[in-house]
Amino acid sequence: MSKADEVFDKVMKLPLRDLLILCSTAIDSKMDDKRLNALLLALETRLVKRRIMESLNIKTDEKS
Repeated sequence: MSKADEVFDKVMKLPLRDLLILCSTAIDSKMDDKRLNALLLALETRLVKRRIMESLNIKTDEKS
């Protein structure tokens, strides 16, 4: 597993609220495009997963 994969896995385990804060901080600090795109992809993935689970009435343990 590459270092990038390890970091992505850790980011995906963050609570959604923390992931939102991390993304907004990265945008505000003008993080380089490659890293920012990875964070935004992680955020989008989590939000899509959450939307699907809610539409199927599956409870998540995620806190907003």
